Amino acid sequence: MRLLLFLFLLSCAPKQDLQRTFEVPIFDEPAHEWLVLPTVKVCPSSPLSVDEVRTLFTLWEQHGAPRMRIRGDACHEREPLIGYVYIMGGINAATWPRDALGVTYFSNPPGESPLLWALISLPTADRKVAAHEIGHVWLGHANAWPHVMFPSIDGFTWTDDGWRGVEAQFFDADYSND
Repeated sequence: MRLLLFLFLLSCAPKQDLQRTFEVPIFDEPAHEWLVLPTVKVCPSSPLSVDEVRTLFTLWEQHGAPRMRIRGDACHEREPLIGYVYIMGGINAATWPRDALGVTYFSNPPGESPLLWALISLPTADRKVAAHEIGHVWLGHANAWPHVMFPSIDGFTWTDDGWRGVEAQFFDADYSND
């Protein structure tokens, strides 16, 4: 009897209230903290050109990310320097995570202390994969699908729906382009 009453009440509740009640947060963690706002180096091994990387970072800026200095340059991929994000081609297949389309490595696990450097490894010039990996400069994975930061890019579109909650993450982390 209680179950029938519950189901009846559930069916009478406005749909919007139910969505709010059961809404899953888009991000579980706050935006990553950096010791200093890094400079982006597009390495010679990168499958993306400096202009392609700049276009993707500009897209992130439109959703609240801080403006980054971007340049093509020789890279210290084996000994990363503090204050840099390196974008490079795919690395050793023996260390490549299974089923990964791109990988972002950090100086230390995000959240433990401010980040010092990051390596973004891209085996191809796929723009959706690159946009996702660039997002890891600041953000972890999203719980929402389709979303630029969802662990799979299947179904991701460039519409506003794929960027839900991103601007709020940057605002909460006090990133700004002022």
